[in-house]
Amino acid sequence: MRCFILGLLLMLLIVGSTLGVAQYIPWMDPMWVEGANLAWANAVVIAIDTSGSIRETGRLPLEKTMAIGVINVLLMQNFMDPIVAVYAFNSDIETPYVVPPTRLSNLSLNQVISAINGIQDTPNLTWLNGAILEACNVTQPVRPNGTLILLTDGLPTTPDRNGSRNISAAMTATLNAAQNFKNNCSTLAVIGIDLDEEAREFLQTIASPGAFLPVSSWHVAEDFETCDFSKLPWETGGDADWFVTSDEAHSGHCSARAGRIDDVERTYLELTTEVTGESISFWYKVSSESGYDYLCFYIDGYEVDCWSGEIDWSYTTYPVHPGTHTFTWEYMKDGSMSYGYDTAWIDDISFGAGGMICSEPNDDPTSACQITLPFSGQFEISPEEDVDFFTFPASAGTMVIIDVDADEIGSALDAYLCLYDEYGNMIDCDDDTHGFDPYIEAFLHNTGTYYIEVGGYGGYSEGVYVLKVEATAHH
Repeated sequence: MRCFILGLLLMLLIVGSTLGVAQYIPWMDPMWVEGANLAWANAVVIAIDTSGSIRETGRLPLEKTMAIGVINVLLMQNFMDPIVAVYAFNSDIETPYVVPPTRLSNLSLNQVISAINGIQDTPNLTWLNGAILEACNVTQPVRPNGTLILLTDGLPTTPDRNGSRNISAAMTATLNAAQNFKNNCSTLAVIGIDLDEEAREFLQTIASPGAFLPVSSWHVAEDFETCDFSKLPWETGGDADWFVTSDEAHSGHCSARAGRIDDVERTYLELTTEVTGESISFWYKVSSESGYDYLCFYIDGYEVDCWSGEIDWSYTTYPVHPGTHTFTWEYMKDGSMSYGYDTAWIDDISFGAGGMICSEPNDDPTSACQITLPFSGQFEISPEEDVDFFTFPASAGTMVIIDVDADEIGSALDAYLCLYDEYGNMIDCDDDTHGFDPYIEAFLHNTGTYYIEVGGYGGYSEGVYVLKVEATAHH
């Protein structure tokens, strides 16, 4: 009976979508780009605004995050092996491409992420029409099957390279460039960060139909730019204290670094604070013995994720419920050997109400939390009859790994886990593969939308759990 109801709900969801019923799509998933046609694009250009206003308001990290999100969507859903290019733009458009035009199949995801993370702010003006013209060189040969993803935080401010500030002339030049691009090059998609009303109306005007997304940035609660721990009520301890360093930073001048420890020791940094939004995000970097020395992140004492090896600055985000929470970053070593710098760093910690929202109710497919893979987050089954649904897109040939940790982290929840396709067909269910915790590995034969269900076995238990979902895409 439960499978029949699930299938019916999924059918209603599909029909609703066909009829044009508005559906919530979280900003972290750039699949909003129906008008941008990412699934079938033969060329995709990502242009990131680095004009001077961004640094002061913390918008560049969010632009980078959205750019990386677009790359992930291409890896998971594009069927054409497109040419991909990424460049930063301002009034000096001659800045080299950080990712020159290259077939997606020839790109390393880690190299692309590293290149995007390396983009820095400039004091220059915003030359939008120049950025649009540059993209046409890549997309025009494949028109109309190309896409420009333009990430910016406001109105253009100059009509010319290295020109003077003239917003009115810049808007006119950008309108003309956008119209020419849409007529003669390809699709123009715009992601606008923290836009005022005038900028929102203007950028929506220049975008192709259905290819405009306004985004609100998260509040950056801690960037360590005081170069100490004075901004928030931090606690640090273990066998050594964390410290703030100016030797390494994701943005600005300073970041927090793990304390210097020996074998079989640990060092932690902890923050207890009131969260009014529904997500936490941060940037991290690790240089350690892979598989043995780890940076781990905990929410309220429950392990959410761990990293080891050589990892350059990377972004991660996790859902949290509003309220008081304790966030802990811990670096720990095994019994022998060291590698690299033998440490970890964190920077640019943010809380936001506009992130990956997985609020209740998400008790059926129509209210499922939409996630972007890879994904990790902490949730709660309460009361006992509660269930949580999550949904994600995937291409045929994807291997998906779904892991639920409840018993492993000391929770009272005896969890079950099920995976369904978009028609309500059950692909797999599990409850006790890892002790009392469920685990699924499944090969997805069809391109489409998939649904994860988590609940208490028999409807008789409740408690917190950590959900981790990973996927390997095959082109």
